[in-house]
Amino acid sequence: MTTSELNAVRLEELTRRVAALPREVDAWIDRSSPEEPLKIHRTQVQALGVLVRTLIKGQQDLLATLAADAPDFSTQALKITRDLIRTQRIWAFFRSQLSLRFSDDFRKPLWVADTIAWNCHRSVLEAAQREQILTLDQAREPPLTYVVADVSPLAYARGSQPTEGDRLLLGNAVLPIPIIHVPPDQLVNAWQLLTIAHEVAHSLEKDLGLETALEASLKAGLTAAGRAERLDRWQSWRAEVFADLVAMQLVGPAFGRAMLGALALPEALVTALNAADEHPMPYLRVLLLARYMRTLVDDDGTAPVAAVRARIDADAATLEAEWTALYPDAPAEAAVLLDDAPHVWKALMDVALPELKTLTVRRLIPFKAAHDLRIREAAAYLATGQNAPPPDRFKDTIRHCIAAAQIAVDSGPQADLESYLRTVDERARAMVVDNTPDVVRGSRSNTHDAYISKLATLILAEEP
Repeated sequence: MTTSELNAVRLEELTRRVAALPREVDAWIDRSSPEEPLKIHRTQVQALGVLVRTLIKGQQDLLATLAADAPDFSTQALKITRDLIRTQRIWAFFRSQLSLRFSDDFRKPLWVADTIAWNCHRSVLEAAQREQILTLDQAREPPLTYVVADVSPLAYARGSQPTEGDRLLLGNAVLPIPIIHVPPDQLVNAWQLLTIAHEVAHSLEKDLGLETALEASLKAGLTAAGRAERLDRWQSWRAEVFADLVAMQLVGPAFGRAMLGALALPEALVTALNAADEHPMPYLRVLLLARYMRTLVDDDGTAPVAAVRARIDADAATLEAEWTALYPDAPAEAAVLLDDAPHVWKALMDVALPELKTLTVRRLIPFKAAHDLRIREAAAYLATGQNAPPPDRFKDTIRHCIAAAQIAVDSGPQADLESYLRTVDERARAMVVDNTPDVVRGSRSNTHDAYISKLATLILAEEP
């Protein structure tokens, strides 16, 4: 076989290899059509398709001009191969997670996790559209949850680079869609999915373009309050504190209870101030949430508000009492940092921002007295099986089904606990299913496709 003949075979092999990936991605898009199993992931898979097709185009263009007798055939073939491998590695990350949606072990738990993430994300973006903060063209697909063995969920906003330890999971590539990794063992307890609300908040900050505005507001607020000496510390914690507060707005007081369970760690980890940690020390974090709970429901003059606020105040007092009983020795820094708290959350939640058309974050994501009443009614049903809410009671706030599960867990009996928790979990998941509308999740636009193509172009600018 001559060199030209050998190269002709190699060229055809390369052509087939490059063509295989677009066909596979198109097959996944077909699997996400309205009648198919992955229909809830339609806009996410379409966004991934835009990314892959843009990455592949350069390989296709180079193949179209490559001849078997070209003097630099081996060099060009190697470049195509390296580009193809890089693209395959990026796609493989998403393929592995989408494939779990066909696993009998993960299909239903991931559906619930994806639904909670979508509802948290969608409700805020739809409110932003109603207030003309965003146009329909600027709405985005929701986060995709994926399974990673870890202590707690972790979010990566669109445009960021996911990591595992020191390893970049996508190489130099950035995410075209937001993702939230969820520990597989936490998927078995519906109420533990409340932490997804915190992770979605990171994506909302990015999608609403609030990073710079929140930093500026925090600086102005602490400076005006004469507390600028701790500004650097609060700025280092800002994104995580903001995500905690947004989560509270999204799911209510149950988030505080969820964090008590998640952060009940050995005392040395709870009370130590770690300068490298982007989160406040756990001791402070739970108490911040307890205090913020007391401001959660606005007093708009309606009859149930006073009673709801009194009950949330009692919940906050219980949370503080249980937490300080677990950790009676307060860190030396805690008192002054807790004194800063009202100024911090005023700056983050109660200052009108130009990016929000002069709305505050709290007004954009309200937690109402009616929300709290419905959650507690649902919690009673989850605990007893009596007086089931109507199927559409939570159609706009599906996430509140999980909040109700947390409250039911907290109020449950200690006898036969295993059976009780299993029942609460099963009822909560069924309630999520009953309240979830069959609609397209997220949106797609030419503007967003162009944004994703630009991300791919930046990836291609880097050497593989």
